Amino acid sequence: MNMEFKNKLDVIGTKMSTAYFKILDMMHRPFVRSGANDPYHVTFKEFISIGAKLSSPLILEIGSRDVTGVTRRHLFPTCEKYVGFDIHEGSGVDVVGDVHKLSTYIMDFTLCSTNIQVLT
Repeated sequence: MNMEFKNKLDVIGTKMSTAYFKILDMMHRPFVRSGANDPYHVTFKEFISIGAKLSSPLILEIGSRDVTGVTRRHLFPTCEKYVGFDIHEGSGVDVVGDVHKLSTYIMDFTLCSTNIQVLT
């Protein structure tokens, strides 16, 4: 296969892929709730205010790896210690480990703002 033909196939494949994902986005749009209406936002604000009342809490964030650019460490400026815990290494992770073994960590406050899907 010559290089020019291969490049044209790559361009066509990329365009088809982009179109496919645009169609998927349009199909899912009716099922997506507005973030403002999600009860998570109210509950999370309450969680933050409870944490702010503690003098110098120890905080464990489960699923702390920065995948989307959203981090939460800055929300607890008075904490004595903030430990980012995740199964994978990465930005925002202080301890790599299995969530099943969390009994070895003792914290005052635990944050898990990421969906934990299957822990069996």
